[in-house]
Amino acid sequence: YAPDGKLFDHRGTFGYSDGISSHRTEPFLDQIELRVTDGSIKQPLRVWFSGPTGEPRAIAISRQELNLPNPITVAEFQQNLQAKYGPPTGETPGSALYWEESGKPSCIRESWGIAIREFGKFPLGQVNVSQAMAGLARDQPRSSVLPADLETCGTFVFVTISMDPVRAFSAGLYDVGAMAATFNARNAWVEGLTAEATRKRQGQSQAPRL
Repeated sequence: YAPDGKLFDHRGTFGYSDGISSHRTEPFLDQIELRVTDGSIKQPLRVWFSGPTGEPRAIAISRQELNLPNPITVAEFQQNLQAKYGPPTGETPGSALYWEESGKPSCIRESWGIAIREFGKFPLGQVNVSQAMAGLARDQPRSSVLPADLETCGTFVFVTISMDPVRAFSAGLYDVGAMAATFNARNAWVEGLTAEATRKRQGQSQAPRL
């Protein structure tokens, strides 16, 4: 794919407090990206992971290609996608195709249409799992479509084509239910560390001498 590319990992960490002192969690693997230098540094492939609690696994993958050589038409590009992945669930204005997992609630639909929200920022590296899911959780009370439990959300694929012929495109596969579970597990992990640190600090406290 990119023999000259190099893989870089991004480590995540969270801050918490015992009520007096600040602490940080041990770093954990949050993302791996492929960097390719071709006149400029590009990041055509990114993968995000669950964890640090439980067995880490890939929960989101993004692709972004720029300045493709020998570009094909949008119609040919879409035909190739459908030949590989089957008919899309739908298409948005601007030649964007999306596929949704059947049998599970959609978390990109609203009463007025498709809402990609923060997921569209993943190919650009402008958002991480915690930020995207925090935004989705904020939208949940105002939505008439989002499920009560975001961990039940299905996986979706979204492909955006920017021009015809196709010289650039971005794509992503997002296991939204697993991303929600990761977001909730990380919050619970930090809350547990906060409670533990607070108990430890209180246990070491001494009453003032009078």
